[in-house]
Amino acid sequence: MILAAGKGTRLGSMTAELPKPMLPLGDRPVLAWTLERLAASGINEVIINLHHAPTAIPQFFGDGSTWGVQITYSPEPEILGTAGGVKHAQKLLGNETFLVVYGDNVFDWDPSHMLAVHHAQAAFATIAVAEVADASRSGLVAFDAEGRISRFVEKPGPLPDPRGWVNAGVYVLDHAIFDHIPAAQFCDFGFDVFPRLLDGGLRLQAFQLVSAPLAIDTPDSYEAAQSRWADRG
Repeated sequence: MILAAGKGTRLGSMTAELPKPMLPLGDRPVLAWTLERLAASGINEVIINLHHAPTAIPQFFGDGSTWGVQITYSPEPEILGTAGGVKHAQKLLGNETFLVVYGDNVFDWDPSHMLAVHHAQAAFATIAVAEVADASRSGLVAFDAEGRISRFVEKPGPLPDPRGWVNAGVYVLDHAIFDHIPAAQFCDFGFDVFPRLLDGGLRLQAFQLVSAPLAIDTPDSYEAAQSRWADRG
């Protein structure tokens, strides 16, 4: 499932009439790169939630066949947050383990190894994490040598040592996650669901990325993403 419902208010006029994943990166929208990466990894069934500018993505991507995937759309009349949006799509996601990708990050790596780690560790949820220079405005994640997460603090604010591992916006989730997300109300994975799962003693696994994902949630991060993308080759 690709989360694409957000309004992108921090991007100002750039997202007044577009969802964040439709902003251009190189010669196509951010979402196109993500769909192509998923298809190349063998994932061909994709659900995308919609709220802000809800016609833009379906009009451009249609059923997804041009990008090698089959897209099902999950409209949200009222925005439900990261976890609430997943809960809203429960019937579409079925009863198997599934991948969640934040649409305002550029997904450009193969998730196969992350899926393998999730199953090998019998984790309830596996969270991709990346080390950043300043974790104060992100989801700070603490974990042991085996990758078992012990603490999850969303946007902790000023830290004695600002460097840390943070939520990178890609999850592998067991279908039982639906039992821990309330229906028909706003709910966030970082603020609400993951801390509650840890309190309940469930295993959350960290999957370490080599570098932080390309993000497009502020004008500065979008500009940096465009620069890094141009330098890839």
